Amino acid sequence: MRSLWLEPPTSGATVLAGLTLGHTHLYSGLARGMAIDMGHPQRFEEILERLWWRLDVALDESILRAAAEVALLDALECEIGRAHV
Repeated sequence: MRSLWLEPPTSGATVLAGLTLGHTHLYSGLARGMAIDMGHPQRFEEILERLWWRLDVALDESILRAAAEVALLDALECEIGRAHV
């Protein structure tokens, strides 16, 4: 495994564990900034019908892999050291 350290910690430095991400939906980042007209959903099921279920049928393995990679890179930028997905 390749080290994420650009430089090793100096002598006497304190190294802290990263945060843990306990819950995420890796492909939800695909909808970030998406401009769609959903009207004014009143129930969670309406959001599923108008956005998520439509997105689900349009996805393939390469899109899902890219979405997961982006989500995990976002987590690393936020100093998340461990993700339970």
